Amino acid sequence: MGRIKTKDIKNIGKELVEKFPDKFNINFEYNKRVLDDLKIFDSKRMRNKIAGFIVRLMKQLERESN
Repeated sequence: MGRIKTKDIKNIGKELVEKFPDKFNINFEYNKRVLDDLKIFDSKRMRNKIAGFIVRLMKQLERESN
């Protein structure tokens, strides 16, 4: 089993994917850079958690579309 994400992480991640669907993909490093460019978060830890959740979310969306 993986690590559990809090509701805050999930809500922010889903909101960002809805606002910017074309900016994110399934690459964690790329998503970290996109979040850095958006300048939303103060801490690296929060940025990394959200980037990781977005990777998971994008993989789910990719599976659903196939």
